[in-house]
Amino acid sequence: MDINSDGERVCAGSSTIPTGRFTDFDTFDLTTDGNTFVDRDGLLYNYGPLNYFQRPDTRKTFGVTGHYDLSDSHTVYTEMSYMDDRTVAQIAPSGSFFNSPVNVQCNNPFLSEQQYNKLCVTQGLGVDDSVSMFVGKRNVEGGARQDDLRHTSSRFVLGIRGEINDDWTYDAFMNFGSVAYIQTYQNDLSITRIGRALQAVEDGDGNIVCQSVVDGSDPSCVPWNVFNPSQIDQSQLDYLTIPLYSRGDTKTKQLSGYVTGDLTDAGVVVPGTSTGVGVVFGLEHRKEYLTLNPDSNFTSGDGAGQGGPTSGVTGEFDVSEFFTELNIPLIEDTSYAEYITLELAYRYSDYSTDKQTDTYKTAFDVRFNEQVGLRASYQRAVRAGNVRDLFRPSGIGLFNWEDPCGAGAENPLTQEQCARTGVTANQYGSNALINDAGQYNSVTGGNPDLSPEKSDTYSFGLLLSPIDNLDIAIDYFNITVNDAIQAIPEATIHNECAVNGNDEFCDLINRDPSTGSLWIGSNAITATDINIGKVETAGVDFDISYRYSLDDLGAMRFTLIGTWLDTYSVQNLPGGDTDDCVGYWDRAVCGAPMPELRTNLSATWITPWDANITAKVRYFGDADEYTRNQQNEVVAGPTSLNAQTYFDLAGSWNVASDISLRAGINNVFDVTPPLIPNGPSGIANGNIFPGSYDALGRYLFAGFTYSFN
Repeated sequence: MDINSDGERVCAGSSTIPTGRFTDFDTFDLTTDGNTFVDRDGLLYNYGPLNYFQRPDTRKTFGVTGHYDLSDSHTVYTEMSYMDDRTVAQIAPSGSFFNSPVNVQCNNPFLSEQQYNKLCVTQGLGVDDSVSMFVGKRNVEGGARQDDLRHTSSRFVLGIRGEINDDWTYDAFMNFGSVAYIQTYQNDLSITRIGRALQAVEDGDGNIVCQSVVDGSDPSCVPWNVFNPSQIDQSQLDYLTIPLYSRGDTKTKQLSGYVTGDLTDAGVVVPGTSTGVGVVFGLEHRKEYLTLNPDSNFTSGDGAGQGGPTSGVTGEFDVSEFFTELNIPLIEDTSYAEYITLELAYRYSDYSTDKQTDTYKTAFDVRFNEQVGLRASYQRAVRAGNVRDLFRPSGIGLFNWEDPCGAGAENPLTQEQCARTGVTANQYGSNALINDAGQYNSVTGGNPDLSPEKSDTYSFGLLLSPIDNLDIAIDYFNITVNDAIQAIPEATIHNECAVNGNDEFCDLINRDPSTGSLWIGSNAITATDINIGKVETAGVDFDISYRYSLDDLGAMRFTLIGTWLDTYSVQNLPGGDTDDCVGYWDRAVCGAPMPELRTNLSATWITPWDANITAKVRYFGDADEYTRNQQNEVVAGPTSLNAQTYFDLAGSWNVASDISLRAGINNVFDVTPPLIPNGPSGIANGNIFPGSYDALGRYLFAGFTYSFN
């Protein structure tokens, strides 16, 4: 689904269609009807129905914990866990995705007389000539692609803890963890074999074969009859289809130890208080390792449905840290406050990537009386890139966009601006620049040269208990992350090049030399992780609960939890424009909707019969589409998402000491999620945002737990 220039929702999809698309993106745009060519006339393929809305998932878990008391003061403990998770994603059929121009011979034996006349004769060509074209043919005959993903993780902890004396305790442990990754991608087509299978000729016996069979370069080739799809058979599919395999491992080793002390008996006490300072001192060493080993079909980029090659990678780093914490009672049991406590914390980290960071925290906790309390904190957090940020392999994926240099673009750029991005005068305004599916190529991945990101967090909270059984917590937060580790959106990269002429960003745009496209083949915008300008968010969290006694019938508990978001801004370039995404969604900058207000209101009847019944109301606020006009001003786009309210019911019953039952209904009134035209790849599916809204409508669940004693 998409939206047209009049703001109306229209059917949309991919121009890689079952009947084939044959075009030079200029003078002809054809498809087949049986064994004849007809004008495509905007025909598209709806790839959404075959994509799994909710993936099947099988998970096995196992865990063991244990301890052995060496004495009354010292204990050895261990933890072991294992998890195996396997899930299968289904994607619309693969095909020939206009991967590269194909020279189709006018004497191709699969061409009917009408097709020969339409393709060749009308252009003044004869049987010995050829036509250069792009072919988009959806492999509906071979069925959907399936991506089989398996993660197997294990974790082992061995430690010792205990008391040094009455004032000091210790804890030291080692932690080993690993995740094994296995990917099997089925039913994709080979770009190399597509190219060979489209070159059909007659051999000396009059049989239709591949040119590569005649010249001996690929004797197993089977020609692909895209000019009459009803004649495609299993032998053609078997030749074209390839599997892709990838294996990887992520491993972590951790050695950590700390001591905690109460300095009361040592006399480290603030005058006027009776409780001494509490301290923690610790050391830690971690090592993280990542490797990915894709097969040759991945690394060569031969999978037609992959967008480009996936490279293997191996990387590791280690970090040594020192940390300390102090808890300092400043005031106790006075006429104006029950207590005031100061918390201090510090951590120094030294990374093998030649990065050093300092993290620290200051916090106050104040309780005036049983009815009123305050809390406030400031924290400087510094995060160096993790193993994925640093070493994740670069690969081509998809992002949603509309090339503003193409034909009929909603917010077109000038020819001069487009020229900066690599568009020639002949390519400007071309149909070849527009992908009907709204999907364009992007190279994403890690970056071993990342600097640590730094965040400053300020928070202030008010705690109130004005009457019995009523508790109110209201917290204001303001978080700023400088040098944030993330990718600059592809649309921003293109805009910085086209509008501002920034050569650094122009170098990241790789258009196809012959068409100017950013969606055909492996031409793409490079948007790997970097240190961007900053990310800032601010708002208020609130948590209100009240318990009301029903005497012999138990009690009622009411809870209201929510967030009011004032700011969520992203500055992709230091000193550049700031995009504030509160109350917005989009396909390139803000992503999923970020409403001002989200709340959960629940009422629970706690019965005297070991059963609870809960009714809940979930509210998710509205969001406009985030758009910038030609003057770079933020304006609301054509699609606004209305606020959603969901009602849920759930119950639980402890049948016995070892048996409990639970059941419920989410989204009782079957509220339909708002529809998203041309939903962004990755976070949208089936024209909705399944991570924000109830994608499946009314949902019933039930289960039980049995405990072995």
